[in-house]
Amino acid sequence: MVGLSDKKLHFSLFLHLYLGMKKALFSCLFLLSCLTIWSQTSKGNASNKRDTVFLEKLMQSKPAFFKHILAYPDSFQVQIVYTQINRDAKNKPSFKEYSFHLGKQYFYPASTVKMPIAFLALEKLKDLDIKGLDRNTTMVTDSAYSGQTMVYNQPNAIDGRATIENYIKQIFLVSDNDAFNRLYEFVGQETIQEKLTVKGYPEMVIRHRLDVSMTADQNRAGNPIVFYDTASQKIYQQAGTFSKADFPKK
Repeated sequence: MVGLSDKKLHFSLFLHLYLGMKKALFSCLFLLSCLTIWSQTSKGNASNKRDTVFLEKLMQSKPAFFKHILAYPDSFQVQIVYTQINRDAKNKPSFKEYSFHLGKQYFYPASTVKMPIAFLALEKLKDLDIKGLDRNTTMVTDSAYSGQTMVYNQPNAIDGRATIENYIKQIFLVSDNDAFNRLYEFVGQETIQEKLTVKGYPEMVIRHRLDVSMTADQNRAGNPIVFYDTASQKIYQQAGTFSKADFPKK
């Protein structure tokens, strides 16, 4: 038996439900609990092919919770992607994906875009591989293009400093939009799309900042950013960028 200590479960849920459909949301949470229990008792399959049948059958077995979602999929607009991560005796991971109601129709992902941006920001720090530059290094965001704003500190952080780590904390603790925007600017729109494609998400699009009104060109423009050490010495300077990412037409 493979326990939770041997697995890491990743859930990507895109739930767009009609206002007041609390039962539908509860049903989806119940489904997650079923999946968690099931994952503890099954080693799954190492195949990379996505299973599009299992989740629907699981919901069909619990009509008290899911019959309305199954009967009116276009009204409830529920999308589920479940990735089971198994590890062998050498701790080598293998993945098995399950999905429900994934199609060509587009669903706006809202704040779920914040998680991959946080991961990509940490990955960029690692790729830069600069001595003294890490997630706790002070980060100063400048402006060089129409609509951009500067950030010299982060009042919501305990130490008041703007850092990659503090921005990530704000994202996961309170879903802070400005924190997302600062990491979006750090990683860069073009790099975000390149990385998502390489990692197997070519259809995922993150093209703009959140909670601010900007043109397409303004969202393509990344702010200049400088990182400083504790002695206020410059460690790394990132010039302003302009994305050439090619997005599918809406």
